[in-house]
Amino acid sequence: MLRRWAVSARPCCVLRGPLAAGTATTGPVWRGVRLLGWLVPGALLALLPKCPACFAAYFALATGIGITAATASQLRAGLVVLCACALAVLVFRLVRRRPSTAGSAATDC
Repeated sequence: MLRRWAVSARPCCVLRGPLAAGTATTGPVWRGVRLLGWLVPGALLALLPKCPACFAAYFALATGIGITAATASQLRAGLVVLCACALAVLVFRLVRRRPSTAGSAATDC
């Protein structure tokens, strides 16, 4: 049995709450945060040295802690995986947020 209140007459794309005003995630601060979300992992991947000895030297310069080449190799691999996962999550969010261009009538909002 279908109840009257179970079916909503509102379209699916009408937002409620703070997102309805359009100010919760569209201000200049949030744009900067989103931009940093892309820049930090991308810049780390681009500037990360391939040589474990170079990574150990940069790590020692930045932190003052000396590490072995084997440890530097493991840390570098972990950083590469972490940055790649962060970029993959950002790409997934970007693809999921974009509307479909298939032209279905249900998505015309």
